[in-house]
Amino acid sequence: MADYADSPQSNPAGTATTTPLTSSELERLVSEKLAPYQASLQKVEQLAAAMDVTNADILDLPAAPADKELLLVKMHREQYQSICNTLDSMEKMREATERMEERVGLLEDSLAKTNSKRKADGDEPEGKRARATDSWSGPKMKLAGCPCPTPRRSSS
Repeated sequence: MADYADSPQSNPAGTATTTPLTSSELERLVSEKLAPYQASLQKVEQLAAAMDVTNADILDLPAAPADKELLLVKMHREQYQSICNTLDSMEKMREATERMEERVGLLEDSLAKTNSKRKADGDEPEGKRARATDSWSGPKMKLAGCPCPTPRRSSS
């Protein structure tokens, strides 16, 4: 079986404790995982026998794996690969977040310099100028599903 020397249980610095499964527990777990597929396979085999079709003819599916340990190893490999992919994605997201934070910092510094220069020249800072010139005076429309109240029109 597997060597558990590197498991968190034997690692004094590890915080998680795990217990290796016994062979009977392992077999029970695999049987539970295979049960729905075995029932479906039996139904398909019954239909195939009634139609005189072989298992390989049905959607060109390969035969079901007979070795439970092989299936379990494959499941663990897929889970391990999935975990590795998730960790890799998280690392890439962390790096992208750091780059974005650096860019935001540079933009904030640039805006602060621009605003201090405008202040020295007697102009309004960028944020206040943008708000004053960005207003739109067109008719207000209520969006479907929007919780905002509809503006009232004054009757003149």
